[in-house]
Amino acid sequence: MSRRQREFTGIAASQLSNQSAGQLTHQSVQSDAALKSRPSSQIQPVADTHLLKPLLHILDDDENPGDMVNRPKQIALQGQKDVYIARAEIELRRAMQALSFLTDSEINSISTLTALSLPQTVAPLFWTINALLQEKYAKPNDPQWIHNRNRDARVLFQQIANLNLTPWSKRLVDYVRPEDLPSTLLFPIGHPILGRTYRRHPFKARINQYYPVTDYFSILFKEREQALLSLLGQLGATKIVMTPIPATTALSCQENLAAQLHQKVFRYPKRSNTLPETINVKEHPWVAGEPAWQSVIKERVKRGALSAQFEFDCDVMDMLTAQIQKISQMIPGLSSMKLPDDHADTVMTQVLHTRQVQVEFAEVGG
Repeated sequence: MSRRQREFTGIAASQLSNQSAGQLTHQSVQSDAALKSRPSSQIQPVADTHLLKPLLHILDDDENPGDMVNRPKQIALQGQKDVYIARAEIELRRAMQALSFLTDSEINSISTLTALSLPQTVAPLFWTINALLQEKYAKPNDPQWIHNRNRDARVLFQQIANLNLTPWSKRLVDYVRPEDLPSTLLFPIGHPILGRTYRRHPFKARINQYYPVTDYFSILFKEREQALLSLLGQLGATKIVMTPIPATTALSCQENLAAQLHQKVFRYPKRSNTLPETINVKEHPWVAGEPAWQSVIKERVKRGALSAQFEFDCDVMDMLTAQIQKISQMIPGLSSMKLPDDHADTVMTQVLHTRQVQVEFAEVGG
C-alpha cells in the first residue's frame, strides 16, 4: 500500500470509527494531490458529480484513467502475442498474476468478475484459465495430457493477448480522484480505498450508494435477506428457516454438519388476525425482481397459505446465472479439460450460495 493509500484509508477510518458495522457512510476527503500536475490521458477523470456509469474507480496517487486495464496487461504480456508451447503454462500463470488488477484478489471469483460487467467472454476466459492452472477438470485417461495441457495454455495465452478492455473501460467506468469524490456518495465502512473499483446500487433511487466489486453480491445478498424477513413478517410468518443447499446431492457427514451450522431459524409470535390486502412495492422494492417472493405473496394474501417453501440465492437480475452458463462454452474447445455432467448445477450452487427457505404462517381469524 502506498503512503497516500495509507493516509486516505486512515482518514476514512477515523471518520467512520463511531459507525456501526454494515452502515453506509458519506465520504468527503480532500487531498493536496489536487495541486499536483498530472500527465494527460486518453480517458479523462470525472470531475464533481457527473457520475453516470455503473462502475467507479478511485484513482491512486500514481494512476491515470485507463491504467487499470492498460498497465497490468503491459506487465503481463511484455509485448508478447504468443509463447512457445513448452513455456505456455509458465507464461500463462505469470500473466494471470499480473492481471489480478481486475479484482485485487480472487481473480477467479465469478462474482467479482460479474460485478465488473466485463465483456461476455472475459469472465469465462479467466475462470477457465484458473481452472486449468489449478488442474481442475483434467480429462481422464489421456495419454497426451501434458502435451494437450501445454497446447491449451498457449491457446488461452493468445486469447489474453488479444483482449482489448479499453472500450469496456470507457463505456462503464468512471475514474475519479479522491479529492473530486462528491460528498453525497455512500460507501461501506472502511471505504473508499485508493485503487479499488466499486459498483453502484441497482436501484435508481439509491445510485449514490457504491459497493466494492469484490463484495457486491454478498452485500446485496444480506440486504435482500433482511428485505425477505421483513416481507414474510408482514405476511404473518411465525417461523422462518433458511438452510444452505450443498453443492452436491451426495452429502457427506461433514457437509450435512456444515449445512446445519449455517442454518438460520427465526420464530415470531402471532401479531395480527388479518392479512394485508396488498403489498406496498415502495416498502419492498426487491419484490419486483423476485418471482418466488411474488408467488408467496399471492398464495398468502389471496388464499391464506399456512406454509411455503422456495429457494433464495445471491444472484441479482440473473447476472451470475448468465456468467455461469457461459463457462461451459469455453472448456469444450480445450483438449486437456472436460466438465462433468453436473458441473453447471454444482458451480451454480457454489457461486449463488443457494438457501432453501421454509416458512410457517399464522392462521388468520379466530
